[in-house]
Amino acid sequence: MEEINSYNENCFEVFLGEKMIGDVTDLLIRTIQYLKKIGKMVKLSGVDEKNMPMVEVDGEMYYFKKVGEHSERARFIRLVDEEKELEKNK
Repeated sequence: MEEINSYNENCFEVFLGEKMIGDVTDLLIRTIQYLKKIGKMVKLSGVDEKNMPMVEVDGEMYYFKKVGEHSERARFIRLVDEEKELEKNK
């Protein structure tokens, strides 16, 4: 059963199933396809200097990370724009 779990405003996980996808690229592709299927606007934006995929979801930028070894689970961690956060907290 596929599902999205939100932990806070900066992080959410997508669970696609119990079987394991060994290749991170395959998991990334399947996760993007799932998010699009449920109506999210998703775009792969590139990778950072550590080769961590960056994905835009509904206008927000996130790092993509494979989670766990025994399931198809991906975590999205929002990239925080420090200038925006400082402005918001004034």
